[in-house]
Amino acid sequence: MLTRLAPEDILGFDARDYFEVAKQRADKVHLNTRYIGTDEAKLEGFILEEGILNLLPVERPKGSVPYNHDVLFRSRLLEVKAERTPSWMIEIPLDWDARCQDYYHQKCDFYIHGRINLKKKLGWIIGFISRDEYFALAGEPHKAGTDYNGIKLKEDTWMVPYSKLYPLRLLGVVA
Repeated sequence: MLTRLAPEDILGFDARDYFEVAKQRADKVHLNTRYIGTDEAKLEGFILEEGILNLLPVERPKGSVPYNHDVLFRSRLLEVKAERTPSWMIEIPLDWDARCQDYYHQKCDFYIHGRINLKKKLGWIIGFISRDEYFALAGEPHKAGTDYNGIKLKEDTWMVPYSKLYPLRLLGVVA
């Protein structure tokens, strides 16, 4: 049985290291008409993806659209899922949710979840989970337009607690 995530497994990083390249990518994202999200959400996603590309043993898929959040790990496609973190936050609670809006009907093997605090320029790569296991654990989505912990959901959203993700060390990365 695989080990689940513990607080010491979360990999924190300085988001300033990836801000400029992520900003350039976010500024060009209008070329991908399938992208849904605010300018800040785009920037957060690209900062996390750049952090993952630089800190984990992954690569960008050959011929991939550079505005999709995906990376390869040993020929497995990982979809990067970034979420905004409140400006006061400097640690990630494991009882918070790894969220997934499947509006692209993504054909990935795994999701890799993280958070970005734009105000403090901090990032966290939290953990990963297979797409199939994620949706099995999540069950039915929370419907768009509903309120969840004070947040009005814009899309149908599936949620799994971070504590159910797997640690990066299973990918050969030590936090």
